[in-house]
Amino acid sequence: MKLTAILLALLVATQAQQTDPKPLEVSVAAAANGSAEAQRSMEDQLLARLSKATSREEKAFVCRLLRRVGSARSVPALAEMLGSEEDSHIARFALASIPGAEAAKAMRDALSQVPEPLQLGLMASLAARGDEESFPLILERLPSKEAIQALGVLGTKQAARALGTLRGSNDGIGQIDVIDDALLKCAESLLAKGNRADARRLYVGELSTEKVLAGIQGLAAINDLHAKAQVEKALAHQDEVVQLTALRAMIRMLGDDAVSTMLEYLPIAPLNQQVVIVDWLGKAGDGAARVALAEMARSGRASLRLEAIRALGSVGDASTVPVLLKLLSDEDEDLRGTAKNSLVRLQGEDIREAILEKFKETPSKSLIGLLAARRERAALPELLAVCGGEDSSLRGDALKAAGNLATASALPAFVTMLADPKMKGEVKDIESAILSTFREVPDPAERAAPLLAAYKGAEVPTMVTIVNLLGRTGAPNALPVVRAALKSEQSALANAAVHTLARWTTAEPIDDLYKIAESSTNDGHRVVALRSYVNMAKGLDDAAARYEKATVLAKTPDDKRLILSGLARTNSLEALKLCQKYLTEPEVGTEAALACIQIARRAWRQSPDEIKALVTSFSQHQDDTVRENAKVTLERMTQ
Repeated sequence: MKLTAILLALLVATQAQQTDPKPLEVSVAAAANGSAEAQRSMEDQLLARLSKATSREEKAFVCRLLRRVGSARSVPALAEMLGSEEDSHIARFALASIPGAEAAKAMRDALSQVPEPLQLGLMASLAARGDEESFPLILERLPSKEAIQALGVLGTKQAARALGTLRGSNDGIGQIDVIDDALLKCAESLLAKGNRADARRLYVGELSTEKVLAGIQGLAAINDLHAKAQVEKALAHQDEVVQLTALRAMIRMLGDDAVSTMLEYLPIAPLNQQVVIVDWLGKAGDGAARVALAEMARSGRASLRLEAIRALGSVGDASTVPVLLKLLSDEDEDLRGTAKNSLVRLQGEDIREAILEKFKETPSKSLIGLLAARRERAALPELLAVCGGEDSSLRGDALKAAGNLATASALPAFVTMLADPKMKGEVKDIESAILSTFREVPDPAERAAPLLAAYKGAEVPTMVTIVNLLGRTGAPNALPVVRAALKSEQSALANAAVHTLARWTTAEPIDDLYKIAESSTNDGHRVVALRSYVNMAKGLDDAAARYEKATVLAKTPDDKRLILSGLARTNSLEALKLCQKYLTEPEVGTEAALACIQIARRAWRQSPDEIKALVTSFSQHQDDTVRENAKVTLERMTQ
């Protein structure tokens, strides 16, 4: 009984394996990679299964597996299926993969017996197998599109000759594109087999324009003297696309000789080809093209000049710098811009020296712009000299360039310019240059030193500018000078001092700002001072006390809103109580409620019950924003 049970279990397992495709596919794969005996055994199993298969799906599944392990022994069973409209193509796919003459013969024999629609697939499979014996059978079915395509796939010399004959006959007139595609496939096949001469003849045949492009690529792959000669002929083709395709193919075919050959061809090439050649010479980066490109950049058609100028940005050297510099003053805006871009791209000490030498000799706006674009800090002394020179038309550009290129050593020179009478019109540019220089001077005291030195004895307009700049230094020793300026009888100087204190980089002048907000008779100064006081207070440990002190100064609704905005950024209960004082004021009550909610979000754990009750009261507020914020805050408190 026990042995019977075991055998029964094995039988069930075997049946399950046969019905489940995945284990069988695994077994077939293993057999295909195994011994001849394993493949034969698996083939027998599949043929047995095929003989019993009733559904199309089952037959297709077995045929697919026979492609892996099938041999001549499978051919008869598969050949029987070739005449069935339902099963022909699945049997054909299997036969197409089975090696040996038997499979090919079975498909050839069936070609004349099966219905015409099935013949098309058989032709394609025979051609894909490279079955040369099927050539006469395919030939009989010309000029059908499928037969033409099959000859192309077959790819033999015979097939190519037949296609060529068909192309020149009346039967081929309506099939030119299909025939040309087939001829190109033949050429590819012949080239792959090493038959370069026959492939070349097909690539240079009477192809349509679109196919000529593919033919040129094929010739480029052959790349012998004959192929080069044919591609060279295509340079004169009536179609411009063909010309340029041939040109690019020729460049690839020439290899190391491409630069010298293209330089010889360049003067006699048509304009459209010259543009392509010049562009390629630039990308190739070969200095041998330098002289020709420089000459072309000087004169000729604008489009070609542009390409030559652009190319010089890649292959140029110090000898081509004068050519490009001269173009900076050309009437044509495109030429000027392209020359500048090329000069920016050129690198090297000799390039830098050539440009600087020209700038020293003849400063100009275009050269200033070039030096700035190249980030030439070596030009800073010359730029500063132009800033202080007599040519007012260059000062503004020179100042901007010098400011962008400035190093720490340039700071005293810029500060000196503030007091130069002839530079009164450039004060804003000087300020910008000084601020740019601050980025190169990390020490606040060093930033302030030349400004403090220049402040003594300066005229009021210069003092105003210096006070404004001192606020950007962050230097503690500059604060006494600004405080003293507050007391000046010169309104411009006093005004500058107020605004400088207001944007001080630390909170050190916070008490000065409070005094201004408290006692100034100038409403503008009072508002600026109060706003800055509130902003400075937010980062201090005693922020709440500072804000409470500021409430005394809040004379207008705007003042109160300003203080509330500062209080909202704190997390102290004292600040919360200050906000609550404003809740009943109609003009700022909504802002006060929102400020309370903001503080509550951060500080509610300090007094949970009290703060939760306060926020809950806002859930009935008349303002939608207050109610929504209160709801969100209450949800956070309960999480």
